[in-house]
This record gives sequence, structure tokens and C-alpha cells, in this order.
Amino acid sequence: MLAYVSIYRNRVTSSYVIQPLGKDPDGFIIDNGAPEILSEAEFDSRILNAIEKAIEKFKPESKESDGKEWRDKDYDEFLRTHDHVTVMRTEKGFYEVVPSKRMKGGYRSQEDSRVVVKPQRLSVDLLPVVRAAFGKCQ
Repeated sequence: MLAYVSIYRNRVTSSYVIQPLGKDPDGFIIDNGAPEILSEAEFDSRILNAIEKAIEKFKPESKESDGKEWRDKDYDEFLRTHDHVTVMRTEKGFYEVVPSKRMKGGYRSQEDSRVVVKPQRLSVDLLPVVRAAFGKCQ
């Protein structure tokens, strides 16, 4: 099953937010539950497990988001201080990692920077690919 997770890096504190996602009835990607927070010191040892847990929580059709409700001011502050990377697990088990560029009102995927990781290479390649994706965020 196709599944997504959003990973945010706070540029001030260097902490990471691993946000499980789902789809609403209209097909829009929405937050789905509480995120997992990792410090920079925890990132290398825990990110693969955190991504897997978030991917497993993906709901292909959620009636409504049970994620955080944002006020515009809070969301604007979050955007200013966080970089964003999307990780998608394809139906064939490949993982696609896409960095995002900040833009007014949100993020835009940098599709030309998409990197695909083969299922048999996840434990070796996913960590450095996710790290490199954050290096491409603007």
C-alpha cells in the first residue's frame, strides 16, 4: 500500500518531527496522530524505526485529521523554523525521499531531487538519503 510520512527539522533546535499522515475523504494528505520528536543526537539511531512506525500508521482514508489543529500565526512560525522532507513507501516497497522548498503558505516538493531507495537497501541507504534531503531544503 502507498503510504507517506512527513519529517520536519527545526533549524533552531536541530530536533526532528516525524509526523504520521493519512488521506481525508477528498484525497488530501493530512496529519494523522501525534508526531514522534527526535533530537539531533537520537536521529541516526532512531530515524529508521520512527519512519517505519509512522508509515505503518498511514490511513488511506481518514474521516478527519486527529493531528494538531494549527492557528495561522503558529503555522507561519512553524514554516519559518522548519525544513520538510516527505518519505513515501510505494506499493512495491521502494522508499522515495523528496525534500521540500518553503513557499508562502507551506512547502513545495522538489521533485527533481527525489531519491528512490530499494527495499533491500533500506537499512543502509535510507538514513544518508534522508540526511542529504534536508541538505537540499531551501
